[in-house]
Amino acid sequence: KKLEFGRDASEFLKSLEKCGAERQNTFKDSGIHIISLVSGEGGRVKVRVFVENRSGSEEIEFSLLCEFIEELELSVGEISGDTLSEIERCAEITEAFFSACTSFAFAEGSKKALSRKLLKKGFSKEATLAAIEIVDARGFVNESEIAFSRMRAFLAKRWGRGRIIAKLFEEEIPEIADGIVE
Repeated sequence: KKLEFGRDASEFLKSLEKCGAERQNTFKDSGIHIISLVSGEGGRVKVRVFVENRSGSEEIEFSLLCEFIEELELSVGEISGDTLSEIERCAEITEAFFSACTSFAFAEGSKKALSRKLLKKGFSKEATLAAIEIVDARGFVNESEIAFSRMRAFLAKRWGRGRIIAKLFEEEIPEIADGIVE
């Protein structure tokens, strides 16, 4: 099943008058500035931020979903420390989302199982829940389909109703286990 990651990043950036497909600026004075927004693969936008303070300066690159660029109304220019914190939060969610998509590409799993995998990989609870919400909203998770697939495999092994329900609960698909077996 081909995964679609939402809007194409380059088309999205072209549609934003304030961003363009690739806008760069060179702010080398003090403060926090977005110095470029560049379309990347899979619906991601690479956001380069220049941060300068008393202890020095650094350039940081973040990868965000197009939705976050729009939600945060990002464009090249000066930003606040709060906006930088939001960019960092959204970057973690974006990373968790793509990790979740990779997990689904290789194995079927429930939202609970995916949550456990993402937390085990070190994502925060907030990023994990937000990524699962995005994955679910895009239709990548179909727990009924997963349960039916598992049930067919168990029936092929000639398992009984009780054993199938127990196994579905064990695989963390309890919400629909009873309804499917009936």
